[in-house]
Amino acid sequence: MKMKNLLFILFWVALIIFNKANAQTNFSESFNSGFSSQLKWLDEDPSAWNVSVGRLNMKRYVGCGFFCNQRVPVLYYPNVPLIEGTSATVKVGFDVNREFGQAGLILWYNNDTYVKFIIEYWYANGLRMIFLQEIDAVKQNGNVISGSDNQVYDRIEVEIKVAVENGKLRSWYRRIGDANWTEECISQPLPNRGNINIGVFSQADAGSSDWAWFDDLSISLNPQDNL
Repeated sequence: MKMKNLLFILFWVALIIFNKANAQTNFSESFNSGFSSQLKWLDEDPSAWNVSVGRLNMKRYVGCGFFCNQRVPVLYYPNVPLIEGTSATVKVGFDVNREFGQAGLILWYNNDTYVKFIIEYWYANGLRMIFLQEIDAVKQNGNVISGSDNQVYDRIEVEIKVAVENGKLRSWYRRIGDANWTEECISQPLPNRGNINIGVFSQADAGSSDWAWFDDLSISLNPQDNL
């Protein structure tokens, strides 16, 4: 009887530990009423963000951003293991009222070592998907900028995804509401420097800033969640 009781206790202890570990490695935020305290700010500008209508609105940082080692505000989830099966998705959009505005996901160790997957708009070429990687302040040869779709938009709204598969980072996007993903690029893997931070940001070139929005941020370590 004592052995049965011991086994029962051990089972529940193991179940609690498993559920706690799973909760720590899977995260989602729908921005329905603020956001979770698990999300942190890097270089927050309190006047440059708000949560309304079930989404996070971020004013675009004006400048060349991380590549110039500038202090770009990022709302991020910290200390994510960058291992096989890690993935992050978010819905992102903005009104097209100026050129070269960009917004999207960033996976970063610091301002010199990161990868970002963003949407950008050019008046001449339409929507562009950009997957840019920098390691120790050096752009990598594996950086890929997607082809433009040559369409005119008043508003851009897409869902983007980055995942670790076969030791490399892959990226996809799809129009919100579409079932199928379009694969964009495969990057060289980031150096193994421990856990990474995953977040969202928005920036623009010089000129008056506008706003981007984000919704349904999700981070997972489950391989079955990937494509």
